[in-house]
Amino acid sequence: MRKKAGLRPLTAAEARRAVFIDFEGTRGDPPSLLGVYSARTGSFRQTVLEQALRPAAAYSSPRITWPVGEDSPVGALESLRQVVEAKGLRVFAWSKLEQRMIRKLLADFPRLRKFWMDRVEDAIPCAKAWKRRAHRDMVLPRKKGRGPNTLENYEKLVGLKRHNIHGWGLTGKRIRGVRAALALRGSMKRLTRTQKGYWTNLLIHNRDDCLGMAEVLRVATERPRRSAKAR
Repeated sequence: MRKKAGLRPLTAAEARRAVFIDFEGTRGDPPSLLGVYSARTGSFRQTVLEQALRPAAAYSSPRITWPVGEDSPVGALESLRQVVEAKGLRVFAWSKLEQRMIRKLLADFPRLRKFWMDRVEDAIPCAKAWKRRAHRDMVLPRKKGRGPNTLENYEKLVGLKRHNIHGWGLTGKRIRGVRAALALRGSMKRLTRTQKGYWTNLLIHNRDDCLGMAEVLRVATERPRRSAKAR
């Protein structure tokens, strides 16, 4: 029987080969977008899951230099399963939300649901354990509506700089804006510059989250502990 996700220690070798995933969506709805980063290959791709947003998958922007495709949630998770199973990779997300979403998405697909049951591990416990070792006296800031263990806080702790497009609540605003614009205009070509910017920034935000997770866990597993003198 598989061990419950999140309880098995993560080695540096496993972190360098792991898969990092992140859903984006609006509150109360199925996910609209799935980002997948493979630390093993250094590759990143996104899949547009929401039917209403699929016309945006073909949108071309010089700021988007990675592949963006479209598929159903079941199709995207089946494709990812094939890689994860074949290579024996561990899969991580920031928090347990992705695992809960997958359970709902695959409610009518028992065989695929069985594979993904407890497959996605929460990266936060590993990050917290490293912080206790390396930055015991550091107090992480809290922002309204969120606790201290945000990905943003840990990215800063490992010295990672993010794009300046991020902000609490912007993901939902961007998705709703593009969704409504596509329903009205039918094509990305007919959207305004601001509306196209919503989509581009959403994709960049999602990519930053996936690569940020990978960097945090890389540092957490590879960076040596503080010496006794430093403590």
